Amino acid sequence: MAGKTPAQLFEHGLPICQALKANKHDTKVLLLAELTRLWRSVKVGDAKTWADQESLQDAVDDICELFPTLKVEEVLQCFKTIRQGNVKLFGRLDTPTLLEALREYESRHTTTYRENMHKRPAVVETAAWEHRPAGPGTISVDEALKRLKATLPRRRKTLEELGGHIHLTAEDIHTIENHAKTTQAEDTHAAQAAARPGTQPPHPTQGSE
Repeated sequence: MAGKTPAQLFEHGLPICQALKANKHDTKVLLLAELTRLWRSVKVGDAKTWADQESLQDAVDDICELFPTLKVEEVLQCFKTIRQGNVKLFGRLDTPTLLEALREYESRHTTTYRENMHKRPAVVETAAWEHRPAGPGTISVDEALKRLKATLPRRRKTLEELGGHIHLTAEDIHTIENHAKTTQAEDTHAAQAAARPGTQPPHPTQGSE
């Protein structure tokens, strides 16, 4: 997603509803991993943010329910915008604040692009998205899902049996923990490298295997 404009994220991204249809568990785990990363990066009072993993899962469920046509990449971009301090949080980082930020993003960017889409034929197919290569210096959301899927154990229960919640094993939580730590370290290293004259930032996927 690095260097992508909102229009490009909308044009080439995958709607949440299609991502859930392709792989519901891994899509939700990806969103949960990135939300956990955001939660740890933004410091607010304990009473003004999510209390535990279950409340974070509830937030992911709400995102999927309320924004089914928003692209997965757009949600991740919104998370990044919040993490970089470009969204006014008024001292809170909870589900209502996050949903309001997503509504603002959708209103500012996505709604306009959707209206323009009606003026020309355009169909976003899940199959085509699954084989879309990543841009230079980035990995696609599909690649991130595949990497998570390769490390996650098989589910023992369906989401329906769990009332719509993700069934997180100890290995799932370990994967999310490692993802948050690795991406945070990569961000820090890239920022330090960019600050040194004549130094090129490292490839985002280095060390993520």
